[in-house]
Amino acid sequence: MTPGSANDSAINIAPDVLRASAQIAWGDLLSPNRLALTLVDSQGSSQPTANALNFSGLTGRRQRSVVDLPGAGTWKARVENVAVPVSAPSTSVTLDPSAHNGAQSYTGTIQTTTARYTPMTDLSGLDATSVFEIYQNFRGLVMSPIGQHFRPGFGVTRANLATALVLGARVPQYLPGQSSYTDVRDQATMLFVESAQAAPSGALFPSTNPGGPFLPDGSVDRLTAVLALVRAAGLRQQAESGSYTLTYLDAASIPASLRGYVAVAVQNGLIKTSGSNFNPQGSFTRLDLSHAMARIATLATQ
Repeated sequence: MTPGSANDSAINIAPDVLRASAQIAWGDLLSPNRLALTLVDSQGSSQPTANALNFSGLTGRRQRSVVDLPGAGTWKARVENVAVPVSAPSTSVTLDPSAHNGAQSYTGTIQTTTARYTPMTDLSGLDATSVFEIYQNFRGLVMSPIGQHFRPGFGVTRANLATALVLGARVPQYLPGQSSYTDVRDQATMLFVESAQAAPSGALFPSTNPGGPFLPDGSVDRLTAVLALVRAAGLRQQAESGSYTLTYLDAASIPASLRGYVAVAVQNGLIKTSGSNFNPQGSFTRLDLSHAMARIATLATQ
């Protein structure tokens, strides 16, 4: 087969695959042939081609391609004969591994990584994106089930929010010799609360003063959550540097100094809204938190 010709092999990717790794290898040790590997998804979009130069030794003639969170469906592993420089030894080869007459053969493997979750009884009514975000938070140890339930409608406590932001938003950990708050005594809660309040972007709960109560078991409203989320995501300057006009019918109930936080949080998908109201005093739920933490993880990679 002349350079540029290719051989495709079908790969079936299941819906629950988190990572797929395809690898090819060929030889013998003196083979001048150079192969390239490209994974093509079920929609026909190609991933970056693995096309490393040949090296000496047993592992010198191989290519590997890795895809995180591949879409389910039938993919193709495309192996192509790459043209070598004129000055290098070369032969006309065929990439069909079943071919004969001295043609170059190769061996391919596919490895997939999946995760299994404890069945929960209250996810059936949620959309696929929300379920995916919940599982993502489980894998990252940002959130946990409550027995055999997720409890998407349960309200988030202030300690819950501080914990998730330290674990999922990479807020640096900080633990002083003694608690800064009168009602935070156990070491685990103290670690997350103190870390949240010592965040580089400023205290995530700025209305709470050291020396007083933190109210770790108190519920979090949507406005409090927005303030903490925006700061944890590194968007404080953006929220405080501009002039924002909110069109919500209840915008007057949002302090002028915090309207930028609401605008930035909505623009960046940290919190969802429905209808014509923002509902600043409404409950911030576990489903809201799951979505926010998944979104912060995405923003961190952009």
